[in-house]
Amino acid sequence: MTFSVSRVTVRLTGGPGNQLFQVVAALASVDGDWTRIRVAAAPHKDLRFVEHLLGRRFRRVGRAQMLLGGFLPQHKLRWFWRQVRRLRKRAVSLLRPISSSSRFGGSPTPRGPEGANTGVIRHVGPWAFANGYFQDAEWAPKWTQVVADEIRRNGAAAFRRYETSLPVVNVRGGDYRHNGWVLSDAYYQGVVASGFLDGYPSAAVIGVEQRDLTRVATLLEEFGITVVLPPEVPDPMEAALRDFFTLASAPRLVMSNSTFCWWATLVGPPQRRVAYPDGWIHHDATAPLSRALKLPAWEAFPS
Repeated sequence: MTFSVSRVTVRLTGGPGNQLFQVVAALASVDGDWTRIRVAAAPHKDLRFVEHLLGRRFRRVGRAQMLLGGFLPQHKLRWFWRQVRRLRKRAVSLLRPISSSSRFGGSPTPRGPEGANTGVIRHVGPWAFANGYFQDAEWAPKWTQVVADEIRRNGAAAFRRYETSLPVVNVRGGDYRHNGWVLSDAYYQGVVASGFLDGYPSAAVIGVEQRDLTRVATLLEEFGITVVLPPEVPDPMEAALRDFFTLASAPRLVMSNSTFCWWATLVGPPQRRVAYPDGWIHHDATAPLSRALKLPAWEAFPS
């Protein structure tokens, strides 16, 4: 980051993986001072999980400060500027021409540096407001590692509790199904057929929805691999911790296209073998997600 502020308010949105990237953006803008971070988010389970991972409770901000920072849904902003342009046209026809330099012309331009994806940091006096998806760790690699180290330090007990000696296959469904992001069976078949799991007669499968677990488990069993599903945990928070640190501790890991899985992979031992879908993390070195999410030792497989 090229600037520093006395305090930053970050709007945490999306799942825990995305929220952790948003925390990275906030941490970078306050030079690593956790006490200067505020969050604007509903108290849902993903925020509580992020706080649990980091061992910190962030101070919430009210609606007035959220409005000050421009935390308005994008569709509301688009509606607003459509109305402004409509009024401008009426003014042109009824009064006099308005120059292109008018403050009503065009779209609003946020002040401050923009993230590589859709994340934007706005300056308002001595404060900053971070909003959007900051999934490009390249713009702040130091702080990404700081967050990972914080998770590793705070989660030492959970790491020991859920440590596994089995390779782990991660599968992501749920909202991905509606968006067409679910990885095909060919990806998992290609990983196994390559010999990536050779030497391991059993493997664990981690996922959220039962039908996703069943689909990938059946595929692995066709290759003669015994599938071990994670133990049942009734508490959603503990279940999320189980999944995260099982992924983090696996000696070999088959990733899905999930930032939750990406963070668990980063927190785990760097020397292990990791397979990832190259359709998610493209080989183009100029693409933000390539720079952010791909580590040199990871092995790409077609998806």
